Amino acid sequence: MNKQAYSYSVLRYVHDVTTGEFVNVGLALYCPAMHYANAACRTTSKRLTPLFPSLDSSVFRALMRKVQTRFEALHDEVNSQLALRPYASVMELAQSVIPQDDSALQWAPMGSGLTSDPDATLELLFERFVMKHDETSTVHRRNDEQVWKTLAVRLSSSRC
Repeated sequence: MNKQAYSYSVLRYVHDVTTGEFVNVGLALYCPAMHYANAACRTTSKRLTPLFPSLDSSVFRALMRKVQTRFEALHDEVNSQLALRPYASVMELAQSVIPQDDSALQWAPMGSGLTSDPDATLELLFERFVMKHDETSTVHRRNDEQVWKTLAVRLSSSRC
């Protein structure tokens, strides 16, 4: 399949615009030749709360759901080719959802590349730019066989 040009922008959460500290919380991707526009947003605040203890987690999660919902509507609009006008770039598309201002959510400068699968590219870039530094669970989980084996040993030793 032919590769097509795409552009993307990372969505940053800037807790205090004076200090400029931020955490990447989402990513928007636009591939006009494939009639594709979509975004992926962080659904939890667990990485942000240790950095910004005064963050209201419920407000943050609700805001991210709203951003994701708006991008899903844009995805449908662009995919159906019923857009009243094509967007010039991912920045124009992204700023139609979150305007450029001094709020806590800000778009990073645009990046670009080539893709034959925009969904896979969105997932890859989201993992790279947003989820890369999240802690992975270190909880060891046992399957049914391992649980039953432990239980069987305990039951057989209690009968003696």
